[in-house]
Amino acid sequence: MAQWPVAMQMYCWSQHYAKTKQRLEDNLDEALRETAAAGFKVVETSLSVASTPAAAEAFKGLLNKHGLQACALFHGGIYHEKGAAGKVVEQTVEFARAAHAVGIQAIDVNPQPKPGKAPKTDEELKIQCDYLNKVGRALKDMGLEFWVHNHDPEALNNAREIRADGDMTDPSVVHLCLDTHWVLRGGAQPLPLLRELAPRVKALHLRNSVNGVWSEALGDGDIDHRAMCRLLREVGFTGWLIAELAYEAKTVQTRSLTENLRLSREYVRQVFGV
Repeated sequence: MAQWPVAMQMYCWSQHYAKTKQRLEDNLDEALRETAAAGFKVVETSLSVASTPAAAEAFKGLLNKHGLQACALFHGGIYHEKGAAGKVVEQTVEFARAAHAVGIQAIDVNPQPKPGKAPKTDEELKIQCDYLNKVGRALKDMGLEFWVHNHDPEALNNAREIRADGDMTDPSVVHLCLDTHWVLRGGAQPLPLLRELAPRVKALHLRNSVNGVWSEALGDGDIDHRAMCRLLREVGFTGWLIAELAYEAKTVQTRSLTENLRLSREYVRQVFGV
C-alpha cells in the first residue's frame, strides 16, 4: 500500500492572524506549536520565512523546537513578462539558496495571474515556461525540486495554463503541485486532470467544499477524496498530500483552528491511509 508523505500548508494561520491585523511571520512559534499539537509532522509555508540565512536559521530552530520539518516553501511572482520574470527568477533562486539550510525538499511557486484573471496569450505562456525552466534548473543544481502550483485562473478554459505549465517545461526540472479544489473552482474536473498530469505531479493541495463553500475542516464534500485515493494508487503517485484549509465569507466556523487541523489530519489518515 502507498505510503504518501503528509504535510499541512500554513495559509490558514495567515488568515487566522490577519483577523487581528497580525502576521503569521510574527507568530510562527505559536502556529507551529499548534500545528504539531494537531498531529502534523511536516509543514509548507511561505518562502519569506527563510529568505535570508538568519531567517532560515531562526525558522529551522522553531521547527526543531516543535518536532516539525518543512517539505516545501511557497513563493509567487510574475513569470509571463520578461522584465519582471528575470527579477523574480533572481529573487527566487537567492531566497532558495538561503532556505535550503532548513532542509526543504522543494520550492513551490504560483505564477501571478493577469489582472481580472484574463487568459495569458500563447506568447506569454511560452515566456512563463522559459522562466520556470530557468528556476527549475537552478534549483536542481542545489538539490531542490521545483513545483508549480495553481489557483483558479490557471484552471480556467479547460485548465489551459496548468496544461501549458506541464507541456512547455522540462519535466526533469519542473513539476506540478496540483491544487485540486482550485482546479474545481476554475471549472475543470480535478480527478480527470490528475489522471492526465500524474507523471508531472509531485504534490497535491487538498481542500474541500460542501455545496461550493469551503469546509471548516478537510472532509467529505464536493471532491470525492476516496475516488482520488483509488486513482493515486492506480497511477502510482508517490508525492505529497498537503492539507490546506482556507476560509471564505460563507464558511461557518464552529471550532478552533487547532481542532480543525486535528480533524483534517485524521481525515487524511482515514481516507488515504497515511
